[in-house]
Amino acid sequence: MIILIKLRERRFLMWLSPVFERFVVHSPVTIIVRAMMEVILAPEKLDKLFEKTAQTGYTRELLFSTLVHMMSLVVCSVRF
Repeated sequence: MIILIKLRERRFLMWLSPVFERFVVHSPVTIIVRAMMEVILAPEKLDKLFEKTAQTGYTRELLFSTLVHMMSLVVCSVRF
């Protein structure tokens, strides 16, 4: 399956694997939410936001984006 996505006046073609295609057909909201989370919670954006606004924190051993990623796994009940 090939889909055309229009995002901010740009067009993208996506090739979907058969497994992914089934999710798009049967659970499109899940795909949309996951895509939004990946854009909104992009590690680079989160780390820049932290560096810009943090007053007392530091990133010596653990990046803020890593903490957000781990917490999102807990909140969404993702298990490996």
